[in-house]
Amino acid sequence: MSKPLSVVLVCQGSLFCEMIGKALKAEGMTVSASTRNFQVAAKTVVNPADVGIYVDTHHSADGEQLAAMAANVPVANWIVMHDENDSDFYSAMVARGKPACSVPTDLSCEALGHLVALAAEVPRICIGEQNGIIRYQSRSKAILTAKLDRGQKELLQLISQGMSNKEIARGIACTENTVKMRVRALLTKLGVANRTQAGVLAAWAECIGCSQPSEAQASGLYRRRKDDQASLFN
Repeated sequence: MSKPLSVVLVCQGSLFCEMIGKALKAEGMTVSASTRNFQVAAKTVVNPADVGIYVDTHHSADGEQLAAMAANVPVANWIVMHDENDSDFYSAMVARGKPACSVPTDLSCEALGHLVALAAEVPRICIGEQNGIIRYQSRSKAILTAKLDRGQKELLQLISQGMSNKEIARGIACTENTVKMRVRALLTKLGVANRTQAGVLAAWAECIGCSQPSEAQASGLYRRRKDDQASLFN
């Protein structure tokens, strides 16, 4: 059995802390530390954590200073949640060449869990206005250029809904082994390592049924519609 992912949470809002903690627990992840600032995190976090989440509610008045403090916290990758078009803290982390992900604060609970799992493996994920299109530095292919056929798009949609191979096999009336082979072929075509990464691509790109759109269209696909998913507070 694999070890649960460990997460360090840095957030000044108690409501955010509570809801994020519940979302991560529901996904089988552990919050090893929850603090209000990086100074406290640097003192309290002893064992290295897989992912850190920083909720940028103050819009990083001094992003460079915060990035310097974050460097003292033993975290493999940071997720920066913010509700502005950009975050000075995230920009400072990128300028330093540090792993960091940029996401909106209204990310759904389910999507947040998927994001943490992906951030543990991928150094840079960007969703929203700051970078327009999600960038996976270690992936050679993306969902928008994979040229999936209809069956693969349908399979990807089922995976993004969290269905197991057994459930998919029952739903489309085929054997579980057949589903396993189709899933392996799909992951190879997408250039991802596992079902979680494929599901995240599908959920965030919102492009089931889409072929290669223009850059402007693609940018819009990555802006999750608020009426499509419950927000973090639902």
